[in-house]
Amino acid sequence: MRWVLPRIIRLQNERPEMHIELTASVSHGLDFGSEHFDAAVVFGKPQGKRLVVHHLFDEILTPVCTPNYLPEQVRPPEPADLAETTLLHPTRDRRDWLLWLKAAGQAALPSAKSQHFDTLDLAMSAALQGCGIAIGDLCLLEEDIQANRIITPFPISVVSGAAYYLVYPEHAVVPAALTRLVEWLGAEAQASRTRLHHLLTTTQTN
Repeated sequence: MRWVLPRIIRLQNERPEMHIELTASVSHGLDFGSEHFDAAVVFGKPQGKRLVVHHLFDEILTPVCTPNYLPEQVRPPEPADLAETTLLHPTRDRRDWLLWLKAAGQAALPSAKSQHFDTLDLAMSAALQGCGIAIGDLCLLEEDIQANRIITPFPISVVSGAAYYLVYPEHAVVPAALTRLVEWLGAEAQASRTRLHHLLTTTQTN
């Protein structure tokens, strides 16, 4: 939702003849037969028959926080500094944080202070409010990073293995409006991937 909503609004402004209604859901079910929608952006590759699936972008995780959340110090922040922070978890199993910490060479969670949320988006929103440091998905936070509302204090990021997809049912003839939407979102996703590659390359060389 964080990635797709501003883009759908921009598309409607550019193409006012296209009527697009957007609905958000935390449900992982996808049933085009019983629900009245033409396409969906989903997290995780959808399972099912007679579906057309387009990969948008991978989930790339790294800690994020507001620019003034971590105390100023002469040296760059290190993973051990997380011991003095509040970790914001998008899941109860803390899987995302543990995945990143393993990539950073940390064997366990360094902080006893934590808050748990039902979704990654909620955890990232809490980080934007200065409530702690969250594991964030770089593609979803692209605009916040560019505007310096949030920072990535560590140069380490990890590909989780999950991804976002655009999916719709097979059609004998794909409606013209759906074709335009698919092409437009595909181009937007490619642009996001290109900018993210530049961001990661710049971060790793600094």
